[in-house]
Amino acid sequence: TPGRQGVDPEVERIVSMGDSALDGPGMFARRCFVLELCQLNHPEQALKLMTVEKREKAIQSLIEVKSYIDCLSADQEVEFWLPYDHCQKASIWHTLTKIEDLRGKVKHMVARRMSSDCVQALPPHP
Repeated sequence: TPGRQGVDPEVERIVSMGDSALDGPGMFARRCFVLELCQLNHPEQALKLMTVEKREKAIQSLIEVKSYIDCLSADQEVEFWLPYDHCQKASIWHTLTKIEDLRGKVKHMVARRMSSDCVQALPPHP
């Protein structure tokens, strides 16, 4: 599928990843999606392109991954972070500790998009 006009291809990739990962039963796929989402400079950009249902599943998955990491032993945590460099780890952890801020940004964006002025300016969905 061709990308949305003006949307970063990396954001598109992660939205697509979320489309399949968030519907599946596997925690591993959701965890991979969350870890990729958290490395975006502005993860809310990916979330706002999702349906409301997928967005809620994504937020819930963020909470699950943070809880999972919080429950790891010291050795398990070291192993968990092995594939990530310092900057990636910092980005992931920053997003996971700001889930409520992220939820607020997304809700604000949705509310703004749905104002009557904005709805008339929105292009039709493909």
